[in-house]
Amino acid sequence: MFAIDRLTTEFRQRGLPGLGRLLLTCLARRREDLLFDIGLTGLPDAADPLPRVVFIDRANVGDASVAAVARQVFVGDNVPYRAGVESSDMLCAVLDSQGALACYGFVLFRTHYKRILGVADDVPLIANCFTVPAARGRGLYVRMLRDLCRELARRGHTRAAISCEPGNVASRRGIARAGFSGLTHIRSTTILWRLIVARRVQRYALWQLANGSAT
Repeated sequence: MFAIDRLTTEFRQRGLPGLGRLLLTCLARRREDLLFDIGLTGLPDAADPLPRVVFIDRANVGDASVAAVARQVFVGDNVPYRAGVESSDMLCAVLDSQGALACYGFVLFRTHYKRILGVADDVPLIANCFTVPAARGRGLYVRMLRDLCRELARRGHTRAAISCEPGNVASRRGIARAGFSGLTHIRSTTILWRLIVARRVQRYALWQLANGSAT
């Protein structure tokens, strides 16, 4: 079902050329990820509250009160994420003082991506975060991650994980500022979206030494 939805969405948005490129990536995809985690017990209260934070899950995803946020987020490549939110996942959206979408991130529970990263089923994985260009430079990403961690703790979770690409320096720095610690660097190759044919895991500290990175 996921594959069909993804192919259909790609065809509607980008036509046959986009569909062809996507099919090529399905045959074999190599990727690199950095994995971080954080303990959720004893988190401090927000020192700099966000203007407005909206949490959307299966309990309210169809409500009129969050419809405007859902319409802004569940577009393009984010369309397949709606099915997850309607099941077990969650969306965290930050709105600015005028009510416009400024930043968002998903919390994933049932996803093949967690198998690639080696994240346990019961550990929430924060992924696919995005800050709109006009809202960048305000520290919203860090503040959103901290608010999201407090919400996950309120819901009974004791740990959370987050990932990003090694080359995304801004994300790495924001993740560290939010209190997460580096765990691993993962190289993986998958085919047909699902089958992991190669996976190499390296400790985050060793990856830092090899790449001269301080974050």
